Amino acid sequence: MGGNGNYGLDNVPVQSHGVQSLQTSLIRLGVAEMLIGPEGGWADPSTQQDAQQKPRYLTCKVCERGVLRSSRVFRMSGPVVAIGFILLIPSFLGMLFSALELVRANIPRRHQLYQSQADIQLRGICKIGFTRGYSYRIPQISVAQFCECSLPMYRAGYSWEAANKECFGLGLEGKLGESGPDVEALYSEQALYPDLYPYNAPTDTQRTFATNVAIIMGVTSFVGGLLGWLLVMKKRILQCTFCGAVVNAS
Repeated sequence: MGGNGNYGLDNVPVQSHGVQSLQTSLIRLGVAEMLIGPEGGWADPSTQQDAQQKPRYLTCKVCERGVLRSSRVFRMSGPVVAIGFILLIPSFLGMLFSALELVRANIPRRHQLYQSQADIQLRGICKIGFTRGYSYRIPQISVAQFCECSLPMYRAGYSWEAANKECFGLGLEGKLGESGPDVEALYSEQALYPDLYPYNAPTDTQRTFATNVAIIMGVTSFVGGLLGWLLVMKKRILQCTFCGAVVNAS
């Protein structure tokens, strides 16, 4: 290299070969991989690539200084949006209550087995005797199992004491038959004391009325919820970062 700071470019045919030859010669000499900018001078290609990769924003046509950025805002004013939320909450609760009421009104109910007043009295006496004298001695046996064994014997002429002792022995041996849920229900407090626990099963007319009310409530709540959702909807806008001008984007 010479001492005049030309970095060894004395023999490069700059004038005879033009700019392209000068660039090729510089690359071969290992000085730098530079490009000529559009306005003259040298430009780094990596800098140009970074500039091309930067996101481009639309320039605001109002102030010509800011850029437009996308954001989401409510379509309606603040009071209208508040009314929308007020409509949404009870509408959702109304639809939920309507669905639950519709299911409850149409659930098939298991009808309780019929028993006469005499049967109620006999089962009540047997239950008292079993509870006081045998339940703690054969805890694995239910009152329905025990009394459904004692009642036929009592009706056949046995005394309560003889019938209960016979069924107690069968219970110890595990020979008493199983009783289903319908039979177990006959020994509940509601079945033995109907005056204290009246059972009012809903009629078909009551079920139809409850179903219609649930449907009307569900439809009304759905319409209210749809209206509330329309009031709280959002839209996309383009807003200037300098002057705040707004342009609808959707």
